[in-house]
Amino acid sequence: MVLVLEGITDNKNRALGEIRQILQKHNFKMANEGSIKWQFERRGIILVKQNSKTKEDLELLAIEAGAEDIQWYNEEGEDFLEIRTIPETMEAVKKAIEGQGVAIKSLSLGWVAKEEVNLPAPDREKIDKLFNDLDDSETVQNIYSNLKN
Repeated sequence: MVLVLEGITDNKNRALGEIRQILQKHNFKMANEGSIKWQFERRGIILVKQNSKTKEDLELLAIEAGAEDIQWYNEEGEDFLEIRTIPETMEAVKKAIEGQGVAIKSLSLGWVAKEEVNLPAPDREKIDKLFNDLDDSETVQNIYSNLKN
């Protein structure tokens, strides 16, 4: 498993120390800055909630608008379509989707793993605790991983 963390701080040494401490607590190690980023690609990520359109209609709309990749997932009983684009076309894809009456839940630039890995079920709880601790850190803004949903 590989993580890319984005953060904001006024003291880089303190922030790195805090993140290193969280990782060590969960038996993970920190790599040098930029050493694993080659495993990720910068992508526009548009999230839409399934509305009155069928899943197939939403998928077709996203593809016709210029989506590079699409993926369905369910969160708290609701279906969402994650649309991935190259950064340069994100705004055009967003406008095309909104033009068809589909509301955008969120829009962001993020890091998407080139290859995803499965995590054995017994390790899921351990990773969830790591993500929670990183999420609780005021330094960490975004967490990206190569784990399959």
